[in-house]
Amino acid sequence: MKKLLIALLFLGMLVMMTSPNEESQKQKQRNIERIEENIKDYISE
Repeated sequence: MKKLLIALLFLGMLVMMTSPNEESQKQKQRNIERIEENIKDYISE
């Protein structure tokens, strides 16, 4: 559960730091997908 909170906090910081230009949007989407893959295991517990 603690790791899930850390992942969500990291995601929030990532979103705030990302500027709204097109390349950053693509990078942000890739990062979000990667984080979602990583936290699936924690959510299913």
